[in-house]
Amino acid sequence: MEADRIQGDEDVQHKFVKLQAACAALKESIRTIYGNSLSNEELNKLASGNNELEKMIASSPAVLISTSLNDAKTNLNIYDLFDYYKFNSEIFDKQSLFTAPEIMSSDLQELVFSHKELIVSERVEDNETLVHVGEDWLNALLSEIIYKKFPFSNTRAFLKIKQEILNEDYLSVWTSQIPLFVKFENEILAAPRNKDISEGELSHIKSDCFKSYVGALVIEDNNISTNDITVWLRSLFQPLIQKIQYNHLNGLYSGNAKEQLTHFMENNKFGLDLHFETEVKTSESVSCQIYLGNKIIASGEGSDDHDAEENAAASILLNNSIISKYSIHPFNEGEAKNLALPMKKSANLVEHVPSQESPITENAKVDNDTKIKEKDESSFLLQDEKEKHLVGQETPVKEEKKVKQDNAAADDKFTERTEEEMKALPLNTAASKTDKATLYREIGMFNHYPQYITIQLSLNDFYSSCHILNKPNSCLGGGRGTNKKIAEQCAATEVLKTKSYKKFFKTEVNHDNDDDSIHLLTDDEEDTATEANPNDPNSIENSKYFKSSYYLDLVLHETCDKLAMTNLYAELGKFGFQPQYETQTIDTNDFYSFCFVKNTSIIIGEGRGTSKKTSQQIAATSALEGEALKEFVNS
Repeated sequence: MEADRIQGDEDVQHKFVKLQAACAALKESIRTIYGNSLSNEELNKLASGNNELEKMIASSPAVLISTSLNDAKTNLNIYDLFDYYKFNSEIFDKQSLFTAPEIMSSDLQELVFSHKELIVSERVEDNETLVHVGEDWLNALLSEIIYKKFPFSNTRAFLKIKQEILNEDYLSVWTSQIPLFVKFENEILAAPRNKDISEGELSHIKSDCFKSYVGALVIEDNNISTNDITVWLRSLFQPLIQKIQYNHLNGLYSGNAKEQLTHFMENNKFGLDLHFETEVKTSESVSCQIYLGNKIIASGEGSDDHDAEENAAASILLNNSIISKYSIHPFNEGEAKNLALPMKKSANLVEHVPSQESPITENAKVDNDTKIKEKDESSFLLQDEKEKHLVGQETPVKEEKKVKQDNAAADDKFTERTEEEMKALPLNTAASKTDKATLYREIGMFNHYPQYITIQLSLNDFYSSCHILNKPNSCLGGGRGTNKKIAEQCAATEVLKTKSYKKFFKTEVNHDNDDDSIHLLTDDEEDTATEANPNDPNSIENSKYFKSSYYLDLVLHETCDKLAMTNLYAELGKFGFQPQYETQTIDTNDFYSFCFVKNTSIIIGEGRGTSKKTSQQIAATSALEGEALKEFVNS
């Protein structure tokens, strides 16, 4: 009676495993069907055409079944059932009662333990074959797991971490997490002929049995999928991978300097957060500064955000002294030599290494990067008392250039305020959020770009001055705020109000005596450019093209141009602007996004799609094909 109950429990368990695998496959299948099925209109168009291939597609069972299922989802949305019942595809996760997939065939169970060191059997050769099958599959599945986790790894680190995981000792230990190996411990090892097996021999035997177990899982018919086996192995290997990856960070992230640096600085010696800040400097150049806490440790430039971040991170990774100073993880010199740098012509690495030769003073000068170097008020970042007030060390060339600029500035009317003059300005707690973008466009008309240099006067007190990028002695104005962003916006507001940039370029024109230059307005000339009038229906801000449609009037798209967002970014980047997206969830598989120019309230496109990404791509396509973008860039 008891044996029947146990057999019945095993049958139910086996059925459950099969159902779990089937549902996991169904979830992925139905998502693919809903996302790619053809509408009845598309079917009719294909069927009525002259193309034989299109006619074949329109009449194929796969297309007809998928279209029928998609049409029927108004009454029964199969995909929603998985959300409703909170289906978890990963049956072997940490919360599951199932610690490992099981071999259902008793014949295969016996074969797994038919090791030549354990029993005398005619099946020993079959077991050796099964061990080889399992070893090959284990290598392949582990390669997939490692590659997906470390897609930027170089070959050396990839093979090393794989070799460590496949160590016999680890495989032997993992057998304890497989229920079937209870039989191995209690019955097979208890046999008299196996009592003299040494610990080393036992570890080898167990690792072989682990491999044969994987081989049996793969070849057994009507059982779990290889994806389920991969999920199980990933959960089994994850703690070890997490532990040993820090010995190979240079190699595992050799193709992604930002990701590599982020992992090096995890749980760093001072418990500080690492973050990257980027800013567009010109239409072809972006700058990035890396902060550890409130201290800049490196900066760099590139043609876009990604390149700037990669170059800034690479400048640290190529200097072992910085990593050793902050990181608790070992720096592998051999793998560091293989670092894949993204350096391009527009890149300009500027390294900030703590140095005792550069103490901060009250009126500290900052370099020509656009980000602030805050005073380091927290001594926990420093290793001894002598390092309490340090800034980044600059290269001799840059220092010499800055001295020349500072000396020349005294003889020019576009000079920086003194500290007393800075503190005499009102301290603003709020500012316009669009003036920086407006000034960017105004100065961009002269083929130049603004640059902001910010210093901290005291706690929650910042002063920012606005300059012309790569133009010495070009201070156009400044502003004071309770944080860096407010100070920069206030500086832009002052420059727009005084129109000092026009005076600056007029001075340059007079010095160059260039008759073909742009005509600049004098103070007594009338400026035809007017402020936005909210009551003017013909103004850009009130253009019909900028009014968002009611989202239900938009077509729900399932496919999109996957390069639209990239193309829009490039198009706006020519004028020094960036697109930004806001997305709302309307319903399941129904999203609405609108695209606007960053730091403005100007909407240039909108879209509706079956995923967030699709709706954003459609919004970008709408912007590229619509009139709003043209009006904005031509205004």
